[in-house]
This record gives sequence, C-alpha cells and structure tokens, in this order.
Amino acid sequence: MKNLYSDRWFFAVIGIALATATILSFTGWLAGATAPDTSGYFFDLGWPSLWGQPRHPLYSVMVSVFGPYEKATRAIVTAQLALHLLSCVLLYCGARSAGIGKTGAFSLAVSGVLAQVVLQYGRLVAPETPAISFLILAFAGTLAATASRRAFNIWIVPVAVAAGIAYSLRPIMLPAIATLPLLWLILVWHRKDIHIILRVVAMVVILAIPFFGQAIIRWVAVDDFNIVSFGGFQMSAMAGYMLDDKVIASLPDNVRDTAQRVLAGRNAAESDGRVMRTPLNSSGERSFVSAAVSYFDIYARSYDNFLVGISALQAPGETWVAFNQRLMRFSFATIRTAPLRWLAWIVGGTSRTVGRMLVTNVALILSAALFLLVWLRQMLRSSKQTPLGPNDVSVVALVALAWTATCGPLGVLVTFPAARYIDTSALLLSAIPLVGMLALARAAKCSESERPLV
Repeated sequence: MKNLYSDRWFFAVIGIALATATILSFTGWLAGATAPDTSGYFFDLGWPSLWGQPRHPLYSVMVSVFGPYEKATRAIVTAQLALHLLSCVLLYCGARSAGIGKTGAFSLAVSGVLAQVVLQYGRLVAPETPAISFLILAFAGTLAATASRRAFNIWIVPVAVAAGIAYSLRPIMLPAIATLPLLWLILVWHRKDIHIILRVVAMVVILAIPFFGQAIIRWVAVDDFNIVSFGGFQMSAMAGYMLDDKVIASLPDNVRDTAQRVLAGRNAAESDGRVMRTPLNSSGERSFVSAAVSYFDIYARSYDNFLVGISALQAPGETWVAFNQRLMRFSFATIRTAPLRWLAWIVGGTSRTVGRMLVTNVALILSAALFLLVWLRQMLRSSKQTPLGPNDVSVVALVALAWTATCGPLGVLVTFPAARYIDTSALLLSAIPLVGMLALARAAKCSESERPLV
C-alpha cells in the first residue's frame, strides 16, 4: 500500500481512535470492572488440570503479565483497548492493501473503533474484547492476503495465529476457519487463477491447525477432543427447554436419567420463579415451538438461571470434563429426538439476533440516519437522481457480512444469542450505510463540479 503517510483518511482513523481513548479515559471507563464470570477464567495453570477447566486457560495466561487481575484491572482494560484500537487501524491498512477505497477502508475501521460491544463490554476483565481484536487482525490479514500470491504466503500464518487466538478466547468464533477462506476466495475469484482453489484449501487447513493442535493436547491430557469443555454445558439449557415427558420417553437410555433430572430442575425453577414458564398458546396449551418462534426472549431471559441449576447436577467425584461430556450427549440426543423444536429455537434465536442487530445497534442507526440525510438532501436539491458511481459499498458489505457469519451462527445453533454475542456479530454492519453515505456525498460533489457555469 503506497502513500500511507499522505493518506488523510488513515490519519482520520487514528484521530478517531485517539479521541475515543481520550473520552473513555475522562469518563473513568479505563478504571475497568469485573464481570460476574471473571473469576472463572483464572485457575491453577498446572498440568494437566489447566485443560480440564470450564474455560480456556489462554486469557489467564495473557493477563498474568499484569499480576493478580483484582489489582490490575486498569492496566488490563487499558491494554485491551490499545490492542483493539491498533487492530482497527490495521484493518484500514489491510482493506487498502486489498484494493478497497479509502472511504470503504475508513468505514470498516471506524465501525470497529466505535463498536457498541467494545464500548459496553470492553471495560470488563473478560476475553470478549481481545477475542474481537484478534479476529479483526485476522480479517485485516485476510484482506491483505488478497493483494498477490506473495502477500498470501506472507499473511497466511499470521492470519491463522490471530484467528486461533480469537476462537480460543471465544470458541463462538470457530466459524472463522471457514468464513475467512471463503471471504478471501470471493475477493480474488475474478483473477481466474487455477491455483486459487488449492490456496483456499490450504488456508482452511492452516486456520484449523490451532484448533486441532489444542484438541489433540486436551485429548492426551484430559481425554476430551475439543478446544474447551464448555459446549455441552452451554447447550444443556437449550435442550432442557425442549424437554417434556414425551421427548424424554423417546431419548436413548444412556441420557434419559440426565434428561429427567434436568426437567425436574426446570420444573422446580419455574415454580419458584427463577426460570420463566412456557406461556399458553392460543389453544390454551404450553407449546415450546410456538413460544420459541414468537416469544424467544422468554427463554433468553432465564437461560443463565437455568444453567446455574443444571450445574448443580454434577455428581460427586465427577470431573468437569466428564460432566460436560454427559451434558453434550444429552443435548445432541435431545436435538435428534426433537428436531422440529431445535428448528423453532433457531428461528426464534435468529429473529432475536437480526432484530437486535438492526434496532438496538446505535452505530448502525446513526450511520443509516446520516445516509438518509445525505440522500434526502440530494433529492431536495435536484430532481435528477445522483448515481453513486464507482464505490466500495458492495465489498464493504461483503466484509461486514463475513464478520457476522463468523460470529453469529453458533450463538443461535448451540445456545441463546446473548446481547454481547449479538453486538459482536453486528460489529461491522454500520460500515455499510457509512460507506454508502460517503459514496453518495462524493458522487454529489463530483456532479456539482461538472455543472456548467452560468
């Protein structure tokens, strides 16, 4: 990428990043705070017990350089913010290397800087923000890798490292193994290079190495082939909501006892108000399918409380790994037994996700409002429609949607889409109306400059 030091859009990104950091520091944001589950990320890192915990040990290792997290909250949060802002600046550079225009690269980078999820959750000692930052770095590297064959060879390993760190910190980002190569493929497809397919396959394989490497280590250490022992537990509340006596009667014998205990715990929690009961439908029946599709937030609101009750089902002497495996077997068996209920869960979760991404995404709403204002201004000033002309709206939309496809699916398929998952999935969406507004304003300026003098 040439002439970076004379690129005013690049310095605009840096200026917005520094202004954001300054404003946050004056508000006390950098003092930081702990989340309800912060302590769960810090545990004995001795071998092999570190691989048998509910959470991945990487975040604990990363922040241990600052000392005990209780005393280093400010330093940890400051470092997380610095990493995030740097990743957004590098996203601009990666986008420009991929041939995306200055306004398109600016829109992507600024959307990352002002991301709602970072402003809301970045002050917490939790892996959410660093996971997002490393995934942004992986996207930046993927974009840079489209520049040439040499660029691909240079960037493929850094992309794999960044993506591996991201999905280790937040396994919900595991789809990056597929979405990043697909994004690269779409961006370079027009070149008609016979080696493209081989390179995209190589990219998938290399991106998967951090997963399989850790999974093999965990398999040897704690007899569990996965990146962390948490998925079965996280899925269990979703499966537990689907249960009734008819479903339990159809389950395999090896999971029926677990299912009965989960249902008994749910019934008790519903009776004392800790978990919301499935409401009656128009026929006066309690239909999970109807409630999941139309009133999904009933389940979302109580999901964590339900999980707390399920955690109490761990048997004395049962390791967390074995407990998680038992819940995984129960969850998958329930999905196989009641696939229509799982489909209803997906429909309801998708509705919640899309609705919140569009309606409660402040950056997206403001960007869309700016686009409409510029468009209305042009409509009122001239009866002739101003064409957008050459612009980066489509490629920016592709990158933003690739991000959403990376972070969104698992939040619906195996758990409930919590607000932080939704905001993470929507992180780059505001770039679409923002680049559209800038393209419209540029096209209008060019049209005005071409008007004959009277």
